[in-house]
Amino acid sequence: MARLQSKSFKLKRAYDLAFAPDAKLVATISRDVLLWDTSARKRLLSVHPLSHPSHLDFSPDGTRLAIKSTSGRIVVIDAVTGETLTDCDNEREGEGAPLYFTPQGDSLVDASWNGALTARHSATGTVIFRESVGGMVSELTTGADRTTFAYTISRPPATNTEPPPEDSIMVRRWPFTANRSSVMPVARRFIRCISLSPSASRLAVLYGAPPKTLEICDVATGRILASAEVELGGSGTSLGWSPGESLLGCVERRGISLFQSATLLRTHLIEMPYPASVSFSPHGGLLGLASWQQGRVLDMTEVSPHELHANVAS
Repeated sequence: MARLQSKSFKLKRAYDLAFAPDAKLVATISRDVLLWDTSARKRLLSVHPLSHPSHLDFSPDGTRLAIKSTSGRIVVIDAVTGETLTDCDNEREGEGAPLYFTPQGDSLVDASWNGALTARHSATGTVIFRESVGGMVSELTTGADRTTFAYTISRPPATNTEPPPEDSIMVRRWPFTANRSSVMPVARRFIRCISLSPSASRLAVLYGAPPKTLEICDVATGRILASAEVELGGSGTSLGWSPGESLLGCVERRGISLFQSATLLRTHLIEMPYPASVSFSPHGGLLGLASWQQGRVLDMTEVSPHELHANVAS
């Protein structure tokens, strides 16, 4: 019997990555934006639509890719040709949280360290909603259907001798003009990363100074469902849920760990230098790993529980 070809392949240096909705493409960012064919396991194109890209997201139909830079500038490119379709020309808004398309792909949502939660038309860049949330927004996440968003609000300490107050976690349904934000009954100091599960029923929270506590909370009640100690120290902080929500990926010091989401029992440690980001493909067949040295896409059918490259954390 002929052996099936592995779907795993190596990427170039990558700070972050994202799969297209059909998982036929994966996009990575470093100095440039690269698009890869996951079936052919090869790079399709490399473009440089803006300097210092930091976040990216595919449109729901997979035809466009939105990219945000460290200055806050947002562009939208064609996912096949790499042509720039929209330049929001908004670099003065400053650094901030990730960006996401809304359910129909007609709007983009992002937030800034200056405290602005913004939605703009994805085809023109025109701002259609903006609200000052009263603090710095460094984290923004959404569920699989993009109808529920969660974000953090950080505020400075009252005096130089006091610690900062706990960060708030807010939840808001799309469209923002018809729904107000609600405070999730969970507050933590020094939140470094949050990630909504695909169903938006659970939220993974990584926090601490240094960040070493990973929790999974019920979004509706704030109840802590699971907790674990992690060892940060990679080249970024990143959390990623599998589509079925059974697994949660987390960037750690030695590589990228996978946890059972129900218990936060670590089942795998994929050792790699300078780990930066983790993402499952929408159908769960592939696992994307970004690294400042060399990223990878792994075929999940080759990943046996507790046996991944013989690198399992105790």
